[in-house]
Amino acid sequence: MKTKTFISQLMILLILTFLIFACNKDDDENEQTDPNTGTLLDIDGNSYTIVKIGEQWWMGENLKTTTFRNDENIPEIGGSGDWTSTQTAAYCNSGNDPDKAAIYGRLYNYYAATDGRKICPDGWHVPTNEEWETLMIFLGGNEVAGGKLKQSGTEYWNSPNAEATNESGFSALPGGVRNANTGNFEGIGSNGSWWSTTQQSGENALIWGVTFVNGSISNYGIDKNTGLSVRCIKD
Repeated sequence: MKTKTFISQLMILLILTFLIFACNKDDDENEQTDPNTGTLLDIDGNSYTIVKIGEQWWMGENLKTTTFRNDENIPEIGGSGDWTSTQTAAYCNSGNDPDKAAIYGRLYNYYAATDGRKICPDGWHVPTNEEWETLMIFLGGNEVAGGKLKQSGTEYWNSPNAEATNESGFSALPGGVRNANTGNFEGIGSNGSWWSTTQQSGENALIWGVTFVNGSISNYGIDKNTGLSVRCIKD
């Protein structure tokens, strides 16, 4: 009798163990995330989506930080004259409107993007021109890559935002630029441009930009005092 009771108890225990394992397995499967996406925090506590494109990991949003990685503040410059004359790290909000930072991120000059105190979160950096080129090649070349990078629709981009599919998950938005010579804000809604760390020549550095017009993207040299968006790439 004792043997039968023991066997019955053992069977119940085995059944309960199986049920617990099956439930945990289902929970694990339900909690699985896309291996090509994730999130990242900067030193200010801003959260960013991240996305794997080819073999590279990119931020899926423009940088918003106002603090270097070593916990020192990045100076904010609102005035046009001060912006055009500075030769040190600085940031501003698109249109000098802090509310726009939540959507478009912030604009930085080249000195901030390349400052030794590091503007990107630990383990990430501002991309070189070569890293941008790798991204463009993976997306099929400059003539079509822009559309694959841009957020689709006209909620943020001006119409027609032609050929925008955002199939890469990069979610490029048109934060515009701040002119290096006048300090004026230009292109909000129609242009998105991002720094590379690669210096072209003299006072110019290479950037990458897309517009609302078509699906192409181009790179060119621009004055280091220009205010541009920043996307970080994983080390």
